[in-house]
Amino acid sequence: MSCGRTTRSVGVALLVVVALMCASVAEAQNGTASLPLRVACRQGQAPFNYWDASVPEGQRRCDGLLGELFYMIMDRAKLSYNMSFINTGNLDPLVQLTLDTSNRSTSVYDMIVSFHTVTPARLRLYTFTVTALRSDDTLTLSGSYRKGQTSLVESVVRRSVLYIFTVFAVLFAGMGVVIYVFEHLTEDGDMLEEPPWRRALWALEMGVETLITSSTSNFVSHPVTRLLRSCLAVAGIFMMGVLAGAITSQLTTAGGADLQPSPSDIRGTNLALSSSVLQPFLQSLRVGVTNVTIFGDIESFARRWYQGLEPTHDGFATSTTIARFLQNKYASMASSPKPIMSAPYLSSSIAELKAMPVSFNVPYGVAVANINGQFQAIRDDGNYSLLIAKYIPSAPDPPTTDIAIEDRTYNAVIVCTAVFYGVAILCAAGSFVWSLVQPAKNDQAPDSEAEHRPRAPSRRPSITQSDYELVWGKRTVKAVGSSSLEALVDLLVAACDRNGEDADR
Repeated sequence: MSCGRTTRSVGVALLVVVALMCASVAEAQNGTASLPLRVACRQGQAPFNYWDASVPEGQRRCDGLLGELFYMIMDRAKLSYNMSFINTGNLDPLVQLTLDTSNRSTSVYDMIVSFHTVTPARLRLYTFTVTALRSDDTLTLSGSYRKGQTSLVESVVRRSVLYIFTVFAVLFAGMGVVIYVFEHLTEDGDMLEEPPWRRALWALEMGVETLITSSTSNFVSHPVTRLLRSCLAVAGIFMMGVLAGAITSQLTTAGGADLQPSPSDIRGTNLALSSSVLQPFLQSLRVGVTNVTIFGDIESFARRWYQGLEPTHDGFATSTTIARFLQNKYASMASSPKPIMSAPYLSSSIAELKAMPVSFNVPYGVAVANINGQFQAIRDDGNYSLLIAKYIPSAPDPPTTDIAIEDRTYNAVIVCTAVFYGVAILCAAGSFVWSLVQPAKNDQAPDSEAEHRPRAPSRRPSITQSDYELVWGKRTVKAVGSSSLEALVDLLVAACDRNGEDADR
């Protein structure tokens, strides 16, 4: 009888244990934890996670993008938690499982609100929430690492300026071709007075003068040439304005823009880091940083560094968004020259994934169904995008250093210029060689019909010869057919010598 009672008691006890175990499993799978989550908020990663040190610990709140996101997740999942505040960047020992005094696997914290880099090595120690963001990194260095400002030559010798000059050259050559062709069809232009081998170069010279001065120093007579000369003069005025505007804008941009350093410019420096993930890259042979120091609170370090209180460090490296935030917040504290930020770079050749670390100590249902499930729901309904827009302002576009010109257009203009001027030089050289090969024929008679036909009266404005008459008393002195005032004076002197008595009067 007693044996039966004992058996029944043991059976009841086993049922109770099994029931408790099943309840625990169901509780974990349903995402309800019996104890509040132990959560830590990491300091110094604004605008993602930080806290106000002036507020008493019992009243502190985890601020920033990830802090607000954490509170939204906990509120939606209806999870209880205890919040602690830490000031360290070495988070791995705080969330990985270790044996406690009772020989149970546990961790210091179940979750840490931190803008933490996801790596394969860390995934073996603990897990993460759903990916929060992708990020690259940026160096913030002292002003001594600012590269030299763009010089006047560098501002003028730009692709856009060279393109405009090439367009000028095409217009010069095009007008030269027009002059060369149509001035051969008229008889009273000045080009026909030149030897044949010089006419192509003469036509190019007139094309240059047309675009630059809106006229030509030599007379062109064909109506087509004169019409196109006026049209090209208008184009020349416009092109001059465009060229002046392009150079002025580039000088202004170059004067206000800094040339950013890169990781290849920091060999031998001493840097502060916000994450140990950056250390292998910065101390590699490719970069060659001499010393690195990891600061959990990179914001506090940055504030002291901008104030000149960290003279042993040349700068710091952190995520690009954090670096921009710190530069905007503390750069005004720095003495001249102002610290300079590098262009964003990728230490691992790809953008780093950032998420909040979660310990394996958190029940699977809580980690997956509640934390990650609510995070994904917040992302799906658009609230996470609103948080990003609230805390992370879009980075301004860097100033353009040149006017964008398509390669095909640029190459086409260069080819046209080379063809035009190449043909002109070849024509001039060929004509010159031809004149040397047949000197006798050139001396005896003109080799073209245009050279021995009568020239039509020129319509070019010119000074015509006239008779000068000087009346002195009763004497009249004339210089007939001379346009030289000096000749008239010479005649006057001669007349005075012959008539000394009149000169005395």
